[in-house]
Amino acid sequence: MIGKNAPYAEKNYRKNSAAESKNVKAKNMINIFAKNVPRPVSFVHRITFIYRKITISFYNKKLD
Repeated sequence: MIGKNAPYAEKNYRKNSAAESKNVKAKNMINIFAKNVPRPVSFVHRITFIYRKITISFYNKKLD
């Protein structure tokens, strides 16, 4: 930032950083809301996980 445009560059940099921090805050808020909302994907994943556990335990019993 050496030269005639140094103060302007500094101003723009400050503006951009402020905007970025605002965006980050908004994203964090969205993430918080998204975490609290139950999604069907997570539900399906849970079912598949339980099913997989049962099948693995069943096969282990068969082997023994």
